[in-house]
Amino acid sequence: MQTYRLINIVMMLLAQDTISAQTFADLFQVTKRTILRDMDHLSAAHIPVVATRGVNGGFRLLDTYKIDKRLLSVKDLQNILAAVQGLDALLVDPDVAMTLTKVSGLLPTTKNRSLAIDFNGAQNLSAVVQTLQQAIRSHHFIAFDYYDRNGVATSRLVEPYQLLWRNTSWYLVGYATERQAFRTFRVSRMTALIEQAEFRPRANVPLGWQGGGGDGQRVDVNVTGLQACRSFVVAHFGQQVITDNREADFDAVLPVGDNPDTYRFLAQCGTNLKVVGPEKFREGYRAYLKQMWAMQD
Repeated sequence: MQTYRLINIVMMLLAQDTISAQTFADLFQVTKRTILRDMDHLSAAHIPVVATRGVNGGFRLLDTYKIDKRLLSVKDLQNILAAVQGLDALLVDPDVAMTLTKVSGLLPTTKNRSLAIDFNGAQNLSAVVQTLQQAIRSHHFIAFDYYDRNGVATSRLVEPYQLLWRNTSWYLVGYATERQAFRTFRVSRMTALIEQAEFRPRANVPLGWQGGGGDGQRVDVNVTGLQACRSFVVAHFGQQVITDNREADFDAVLPVGDNPDTYRFLAQCGTNLKVVGPEKFREGYRAYLKQMWAMQD
């Protein structure tokens, strides 16, 4: 119990300037004398606790200790805090809250934060994401109804392994029992989630994007695009997909699912992007574009 109390005292002192002995005593339900002994233990462990007297007196840490004895720079910590705060808007989780407290305490007091990440637009999925997060941690099957691109619902039973944020949407990476394969399911299409029995996690789970949840297999698509579309491709797939970058155009290999969702996505580049292969994907993409054009007649 004392170790737990000492750790929390340090984290609170990192987060605030000065805290009184009485505040600590009330929080941990111990006497002020016990808190004073705790401060002696911290000092003996070379943690620079400083006592201040007066009406607003109490205990604090030396300002230099908050940053100088850490491996991360202030900029690193600010970036981490921005990301975690963004997730905190969606994941109401004790671990996330504790991380926020710890990282905030490592930063010097300032109102100027140059980076902020806002996930508030996805808050309506908060309950679903939390259910999936719990199932992943406890290794429980998750049963749900899944709506495909045509609005047709099917019942799925999945071993959940990872929540993935990709292209402004949440996805679940899991092993689909009916397909006997790993799939990626878009969380916004999942309803009626039920956490079920425990399963034994598989070895060598391929985390990350695995293609749609039954909406076509994952395929590497070769494209050639004009520079006007390059930033769009890099923003969604990363710099590593660019295989040849020329002055006027570029070549890239895009890992996508072979389905109409991907066709709609690529069509956003208009005449700035050409699909080179594979031929089966080209045929599907060409048919989609013809259908889209026919709708304009």
